[in-house]
Amino acid sequence: MRAAIDFVLHFQKSNGETRPKVFKIGVSSLQPGESIDIAKSFAMQPRTTRVLHLGEHALELQVNGVAYGRAVFDLVA
Repeated sequence: MRAAIDFVLHFQKSNGETRPKVFKIGVSSLQPGESIDIAKSFAMQPRTTRVLHLGEHALELQVNGVAYGRAVFDLVA
């Protein structure tokens, strides 16, 4: 089975709402019942296209377009 693996960061906007952004991790071929270990780092720093706002953000793992779990965290100064 082919598995497209992504992570979704829900960035907080200036008005308090969140906006999801999908980041690709990779594609793996897995047999039924097989598992893999994945590690990924992401620098939470401002970019020209992204302004970071302090407050609650969220992270989700997504496999083949289906979300698995959600972790909420606070971005502080």
